[in-house]
Amino acid sequence: MPPGDSIPKPSAPSRPAILLALLTIALIVTLRLTGPWNILDNDQLRPHAYIQDIIRNSNWLVQHDWTGEVASKPPLYAWIGALPALLTDRVGPLELAIPSALGVLIAAVAIALTTAHILGTRAACIATLAFIATPIIIKQSTLARTDALYAGLTTAAALLAFRAYTRPRSISDGRVRGAGWWEFWLVAALATLTKGPLAIVLALAGLLFIRSARPPRSDSHKRRWPEHLMGIALFLALTAGWFAAAWLHEDQPFIDKVLGRELLGHVTGASKEHLDNTSTVDALLHWLAGLFKPTLYLLYHAAPWSIFALLALVRTIRRPPEDARRRALERFCTGWLIVGLIIFSIVPHQRPDLLSPIWAPGAILAASFLASLIESWSGPRARLASASTVVASLAFTIVVYHIAPRRADHMQRKEEIHAAFEESLARDVPTAMITPLDGPYLFTAFCNTLPPRITEDQAVQLLVGNAPAFVSTNRPDELIRRVRAHSDSRRAYAIVRTDQISVVSNTSEAAPTDSVAALHDALLLETAGCRLLPPRLGTLRIQQSTAATAVIAVRNLSDTRQSIHWRATTGERGTVSIAPFAESIVTIPGRPAP
Repeated sequence: MPPGDSIPKPSAPSRPAILLALLTIALIVTLRLTGPWNILDNDQLRPHAYIQDIIRNSNWLVQHDWTGEVASKPPLYAWIGALPALLTDRVGPLELAIPSALGVLIAAVAIALTTAHILGTRAACIATLAFIATPIIIKQSTLARTDALYAGLTTAAALLAFRAYTRPRSISDGRVRGAGWWEFWLVAALATLTKGPLAIVLALAGLLFIRSARPPRSDSHKRRWPEHLMGIALFLALTAGWFAAAWLHEDQPFIDKVLGRELLGHVTGASKEHLDNTSTVDALLHWLAGLFKPTLYLLYHAAPWSIFALLALVRTIRRPPEDARRRALERFCTGWLIVGLIIFSIVPHQRPDLLSPIWAPGAILAASFLASLIESWSGPRARLASASTVVASLAFTIVVYHIAPRRADHMQRKEEIHAAFEESLARDVPTAMITPLDGPYLFTAFCNTLPPRITEDQAVQLLVGNAPAFVSTNRPDELIRRVRAHSDSRRAYAIVRTDQISVVSNTSEAAPTDSVAALHDALLLETAGCRLLPPRLGTLRIQQSTAATAVIAVRNLSDTRQSIHWRATTGERGTVSIAPFAESIVTIPGRPAP
C-alpha cells in the first residue's frame, strides 16, 4: 500500500503526545529563560510596560506605555502576564514568558488531542514535535509579544470548529448532545481579545474545504442555531463589550490607535513611513514582491518540517486518503494553511512571527506524511527519533539564544543600562523615586516602576527644590545647564553617567536619606522619614525605615482636583484629595521598637 493510504487506528490515546509536548516546552522555556534576556529585541518593551501599567496603576481595561500612549493590542496578553507579576511584584523574563509559553502549550495540546483521535498516537507525537521544535515557535516560546498566545488560541479555535463541524449529534433521553460550537466561539473571543478578529477567519477557513465531511442532516441538526446563537452572544459580550468600554474610557485616542494606526495601517500599509515618499509604481512593485515573502518565511522558519508539510499538502490535493476522517482533517488543514498564506501574502504588514497561527496545520500535515513513512518502525526506534528531535531543538536553542546574542548590539545596550541601574543601587539612590525625563524605558523597567515621563521644565522645577531629587535622562549635560541657568544657588550633578542613561540629582552624593522628592503625574511628593516603594494597583506604598513619624507632603501642580490612595508598611492606609495648586500632608505615626 503506498505511503499515506494506510489507515491508523482511530481514537488512539493522546497522553503520550501531551506528555511529550509538556516535556519539550518545559525544556525549551527553561533554556530560554536561563539565557541572556533579549528584552530590547523584537519590540518587547511595550508589552512589558502594559503589564507594569496594570500592576502599578491598575489600568486593566486599557493599558499605556511609558509615553502615555494607549496599547495597540487588546489586553488578554497583559492580563495573563499581570497575574504572576502581582505575585512577584515585578515584571521580569518569567512573568513575560508565561503568556507565550501558555499559548504554545494550548496549541500543542489541541494538536495532540485532535491528531491522536484521527491519525493515531505516533502521528500525534510527530505533530506536537513538528509544532514545538520549530525555529518560529522556539523563538516565540518566551517572546514578550502576543504572537504565541494568539497562535495557541487560534489553533484551539480552529480544531474546535473542525470537531463541531464533523461531529455527529444524537438525541438521548430527549436531550440533544451539543456539537461544541459555543466552545469555539468562546476560544475565538479569547483569540480576538489577544490580537484581533482575524482569528475567526483563520479558524473557519478550513471548513470551506470539507463540506462533504459534514454528518448527514437530521432533526437534531436543525437545532444547531441555538448553540450558535449562544456562542455568538458570548463572543460579542466579551469582545464588543471590552471594545465599547475601552472606547468610552479612552475616547478618540483609542479609536485612532487601535482601528486607525494598528488595524487599518497594517491592512493597507499606510503605517509604513517609507511608503510616504514612494511612488505608486514602486509601492505596487514592493507589494507584488511581498506576495511571496510569507511562503518563503514559513518554509525557512519552520524547516525542516515545512518541507514535509508541503509534500503532504500536494499529496492531499492530488491523492486524498481513503479514510473519511483522515481525509477531512487533511483537507481542513490544507484549507487553513492555504487561506492563511493568501491573507498574510496580500497584507503589506509582513514578518515571520505573524505566521505562527497557520503553522499548526502545517505541523499536522507534516505528521500525517511522516507517520505513513515510518509506520513500520519499531517502538524503540520511534522513541529514539523523538528524543533526538528534542535534543536537536535544545541544541538549536542554546546556539541561537545563548551563544549568538552575547555580542549583539542590543545585548550590549541592555548590559550598559543594567550597569547604570546597579550603580544607582550602589550609590543608595532610591530607584523607585527616580523620575524619568527621557532615555530608554528599560532603565525604568529595571527600577520596577512606571511613572509618567515629565517635561524638561518639570525636571528643572524638581531639581531646584530643597529636597534631594533624581531624574533619569540621556541628555544630562543639557539638563544640568538648564538647572544652573534657572537658579544661581542650585546645582545639578550627573551622579550616574553612561552612554545610554544617566541619573541627574541636585545632590552630588546620594547619601542614605529618607527625604526625597519625586514627581508623579501632576503631584509633587516629598518624603521625610520614609521612602516610596513601587506603587501597587494604583496605591502609593510607603516604607517606614525608623520608628519615628513619617511625613509625606503632596502638592497638586495641576488645575484639577487630584486624589491619591496610600498604604504604609506599618498597616495604615488612607486617601488624600487635594485641591488645585494646594498641598496636603500625610502623617504616619511610627511604631515603638519592641
